[in-house]
Amino acid sequence: MLKSRGDPCHPFALVGTVEDFSAVRPGAKNNFLTLHQVNYFESTTGEVMTFPVSIGHSDATWLQQYPANTEVIAFGVWKTADVTRNKAPKKQDPEKTTTYVNHGMTLYLKFKRQVVAV
Repeated sequence: MLKSRGDPCHPFALVGTVEDFSAVRPGAKNNFLTLHQVNYFESTTGEVMTFPVSIGHSDATWLQQYPANTEVIAFGVWKTADVTRNKAPKKQDPEKTTTYVNHGMTLYLKFKRQVVAV
């Protein structure tokens, strides 16, 4: 949906559970909350669709008030990453591979009230 709408996309809300916090790297301005990733197996293609979601803000102390396993609602205009495909050996049969199709999204907060704990 985000890719097809482009820049005039309307804001929307996502509900998710915080997986972890990542502090800013040298030269970057945002810290990130990463939400637990949703995976969906596409039976017709045999691919696994993954949906990693991150929330970015410059205030690390404020973001850390949402520790791991906190359920949050985040609202805003999300940015998408380019879709990537990665192949990995299957755990049950290393001779075969699984293709993971990653659809990443990030919300760069303009206001702190765009995220609330549920």
